[in-house]
Amino acid sequence: GINVTKHEAAFSFKDVTVRRSRGFGIFVNSSYGSALLNGVTVSENGADGIRYVGHDLRPDERVDRSKVYDFCTLTTTQWQTYPLQLSFEQSQFALSQKKC
Repeated sequence: GINVTKHEAAFSFKDVTVRRSRGFGIFVNSSYGSALLNGVTVSENGADGIRYVGHDLRPDERVDRSKVYDFCTLTTTQWQTYPLQLSFEQSQFALSQKKC
């Protein structure tokens, strides 16, 4: 799989296929935002196909963790980015259920 953590600028993947990864297909931990995936196919992975974490802030940026957001509030946060199309399917093995 692909792991993008602590990036300092925008990034993009174009025409990439990630298949049969033992973990996440693509994992993004972004306090910065500006991730573009265009023409990306992610399939047959052991965990989530794409895991986008938008609230794991780096300690040097926000110590009090006062603005923690999860997937359900992603589109209503102050750092909105459009156009943004999100689709996801919850695994029956998820540790907690989300109803957005």
